[in-house]
Amino acid sequence: MIYCVLDVVSDSVVSDSVYSVGIAIMTYYSVVAISSVVYFWRTAFRSWRTAMGQVILPGIGALILIPVGVVEAFRAQVRAVPCWASAPRSSSACSAWRSVWC
Repeated sequence: MIYCVLDVVSDSVVSDSVYSVGIAIMTYYSVVAISSVVYFWRTAFRSWRTAMGQVILPGIGALILIPVGVVEAFRAQVRAVPCWASAPRSSSACSAWRSVWC
């Protein structure tokens, strides 16, 4: 029943779910990396090893993940086409539901 409801909303439920979870994980890792840089900024530069592990590598990770997350969120937004806007409807397990709702 849940799959049928989700299938009405989206043609590709599984890939949309995977992209959503990926974007959520990228957001979480970016926030943690930025907070690590801010929190350890004063004490990290006592040695190169702590600076590398507490500030430099998390900062580089955040600088990489933030643009990737923005691009993937934009691509997921562009891919999100409602089922009533798609031209041919593929046969699925919930085609009867789609004929009612779409």
